[in-house]
Amino acid sequence: MSEVTISGMTINLWLLFHEIVIFRVTIGTDNRISELKKVIKKAREPEFDNFTPDRLKLLKLKNPVDDEHISDVQNLNLQGNEDENDDVSLMKDMRKIVTYWPENQAPSEDLIHIIVEAPDLSDLESALRNLDGKVDLMRTELENVYEISARQEIAKISSSHYSSKFEISDLNDLVQLSLPRKKFSNENPKYDSQISIQAYRADKLANHIYIKNMRKKLEDSISYIRSLPKNNNFIKNLNTLADNAAAALDTWKAYEKKSTGSSQNRLFLANTEFLGVMLITSYIMDPKIAIENDHAPFNKVLELDVRGRPTSYDMNNVSIEIGEIKLTTKNLHHGYRQLLIRLASLGFVIEALNSKDGEVGDYRCELVGILYVPKVPSINIPNEWEDGIKFPERTKHTIRIVAVGDKP
Repeated sequence: MSEVTISGMTINLWLLFHEIVIFRVTIGTDNRISELKKVIKKAREPEFDNFTPDRLKLLKLKNPVDDEHISDVQNLNLQGNEDENDDVSLMKDMRKIVTYWPENQAPSEDLIHIIVEAPDLSDLESALRNLDGKVDLMRTELENVYEISARQEIAKISSSHYSSKFEISDLNDLVQLSLPRKKFSNENPKYDSQISIQAYRADKLANHIYIKNMRKKLEDSISYIRSLPKNNNFIKNLNTLADNAAAALDTWKAYEKKSTGSSQNRLFLANTEFLGVMLITSYIMDPKIAIENDHAPFNKVLELDVRGRPTSYDMNNVSIEIGEIKLTTKNLHHGYRQLLIRLASLGFVIEALNSKDGEVGDYRCELVGILYVPKVPSINIPNEWEDGIKFPERTKHTIRIVAVGDKP
């Protein structure tokens, strides 16, 4: 908005807004009311930022009052299409100031002369919020329709090998999703029950975390996050994540000091929510590269959209298939890397179960990730999308892009 140049004799005007706010502006007698509105808008920044000056309504008091008699004019207004009544007159944009205060009738600087009425934006803001809410709801509904359609199509493709929607938050979840429930010939749980088999596997995974010193890697990731300037919300959120991880590590260390032995420490690690997932995912990722790719250098939970039934003849020959449904191809990069992180995490589970006393045995693990996307002509995946994500040496991973359905 351009500055208003004072024209004619300078006068000072006291104005009343919201029935209690008194403020003063300076204008010239040869300036027009439209220019006075610009001056008023400027004087009330930022309160008047959300509308143009012409939407202001100015009422000239026929009987100006001082600040002790504001109550006398608080309810004055014009009705309908009135331009004037016994108390006030509407100040029109094209008129000059001198029209309302001739040169021989300068306004007193001790009195309030104008009532300012601003447009009521509350209804508009409410309508916009309501519209935003409806747009968000429509977007969510469309995405839900696509996801349901995609899942139905995936189920047809995968048949009985298909299952969906998992959230991994501890080591028990990781081993449960990595392998069939049956005991293999090269496993030695105390009992043959499913609970005993799972506890045996979770214990081996916890031991692998100790042997690989994954705690040190998580501590390094926390330190790296805290070294970054907190100049955006993403970094601030990462610092909150780092604080949560540091608190979890402190609790773990405190437990170790009072525990009765290594088996108790492993049991704590296996059953503590978020801790094991944070340790493994931090071990997988380079924190600098992760943050450069706009995702956290470790996770508290891992969510799986799709899991194919894990297949294996024994612990030495394992195949795992998981998938993720992307509602759009716009952020395929992020989804691709997230799928890699999930695959690598499951890969380290298989490595742990094929390890003994720090030595990794001879085994084969095939990791397959599928990104399910709306039908598109072609998708190119740059090699650098895999940078900074570590897989176990004896695993082989593949990611395929599969188009399922048309997004509404």
